[in-house]
Order: sequence, then C-alpha cells, then structure tokens
Amino acid sequence: MTQRPAPEQLARVRMLAFDVDGVLTDARLSYDDGGGTAHSFHVRDGLALVRAVKAGLPLAAISGRRAVQVARRLRELRVHQVRQGVDDKDACLRSLCGPRGVDPADVAYIGDDVVDLPVFRIVGVSACPCDADPAVLRFMEAHGGWVIPHKGGRGAVREVVEAILRAQGRWQEEG
Repeated sequence: MTQRPAPEQLARVRMLAFDVDGVLTDARLSYDDGGGTAHSFHVRDGLALVRAVKAGLPLAAISGRRAVQVARRLRELRVHQVRQGVDDKDACLRSLCGPRGVDPADVAYIGDDVVDLPVFRIVGVSACPCDADPAVLRFMEAHGGWVIPHKGGRGAVREVVEAILRAQGRWQEEG
C-alpha cells in the first residue's frame, strides 16, 4: 500500500476536497419504511473537519448523490462548499478552485470509487480509504497516491486533515 505524502507536499495543500459516500460515510445506505435513507458519520472525522475550518483550510464536499442528511451534517460541521448530484467531479473541483485562486495541483482530494479517478489525475495529493474500489487502489499504487489505513466513515478523513494541518503547523491537540 502507498504511504502518506511527504510533509512538504502536505504543507502545500490549499484546499481539501472529498467525496461523501465511502469516504465520510462507510458507503452503506439504510432505507426506512418511508423510503428515506440514513447515513452514519464518524465523530472524529467531524472534529477534524471543524478544526480544518477553524484553521482556515478551505473544504469542499463533492458527491454524486443527493441526500438531505449529508447537507445537514456538513452544515453542522461548517463545510460551506457542498456540491451534491455531481456527475463530472473534476469539472466541479475546477469550478470550486477558480474563484478562490487555488490551482488543482494545490488540492488534496479523498475519494473511493471509479468516479473519483478523473479528480485524482488533476490534484496534488490523491488519497483513498483502504477499503476503496480495487480500481482506485490500483491507481494509487501506480501513481503514488495515498491509501489511508482507515476505512471510509471510520477515520479516513481525520487522518488526512490531521496530517495536512500538522504539516502546516496548524493542528491543535486541544481546544
């Protein structure tokens, strides 16, 4: 499995973008009798995102699905750039970078499935949970991407956020 990027590479990250299902959640959907869905989110991932916001690291969630629960959770975490129902994730990422003056090469992206492969090709740091789709794991191996030792929805986002903020001298152990 591929290793964490060098601290110098993580220090250059100016934005963190991530998929939701399979990254911020464990990729499972539970349906209730009324046709609604339920998602589970790891609180440590949430704490890391709150700390990223406080540290001034821009965040963007890019999801192929639409879910009210996802919008609610990301709003709670103060993630303001939330794009749901996205078919072309690399175009979406470029549209988020442009107005902020951020080059995609200065973005870290966490994804887990084949729809994330085009984004991995344009960002500076590509990462996936260890339980990502086999095609994503092969891509990471071939291109030096980061396979996070946590599963999606089980601390993968926390690992990346903490590594970036530590490399930038902005991770706070307390408070």
